Amino acid sequence: MQMAGLGRYLQGREKNPEKFNRQINFFIMRHMWKVVRGRGNGTIYDVLYTSRERYTRVIDSGTIRFKAGELDKWHELTGISKDIFTGKTVFRCVYKDGDNEKKITRSEWNDLFNWRDNSTDAEKREKDSIQYKICKKLNNSIMDDMSNRDFYALCHYFKRMKPLPFQTPDEVIKRILDYLDILSFEYLNTCSYQKLDKMYKSIREKYNLASKVYQYRTLCNEEAQKK
Repeated sequence: MQMAGLGRYLQGREKNPEKFNRQINFFIMRHMWKVVRGRGNGTIYDVLYTSRERYTRVIDSGTIRFKAGELDKWHELTGISKDIFTGKTVFRCVYKDGDNEKKITRSEWNDLFNWRDNSTDAEKREKDSIQYKICKKLNNSIMDDMSNRDFYALCHYFKRMKPLPFQTPDEVIKRILDYLDILSFEYLNTCSYQKLDKMYKSIREKYNLASKVYQYRTLCNEEAQKK
């Protein structure tokens, strides 16, 4: 494809970014299933109660028509954001390259789908292909970064076959701390003694637990720094 034609082609993708995002997201989900689950453990088509042909069509064209209630069902089943399935947002894929962390760029995804549109099935399996290189980066992706919520939710589900809780532990702790910040002598002195007694015992119990976990994590961090 000539450069002028390629430029128009890439611009065409970005005229419908949600469709392009769906191509990226569904490609990532299918490949990460293989990375996490391996072969012989079912398929992502089985999990989403859809056909291979329909799923592949989303990767190839970005086009999908959701059945009634299907989007809600996929979200509830997997914990993956509805915006990922619809293409309103796109996975952020960060991978390890030696000691560095890099991100698969939108330009790389453009190159991949342009190449897929003009390649045979045999070419798509070649080890020097664009697709092979993208998949290798996904193989080295960072799956346990809770701050990268969409990708973390995807990997969490594939590992455990259970959806990610609505809030991460960090988000729950932040919410608790926000509530604790409003406590003062005046505030506590106005609540009933029964509630104060219950809160005191609960906080004392959780403090003892948090203290033990904190000491353990501190030791782990110190040991890690020595290596």
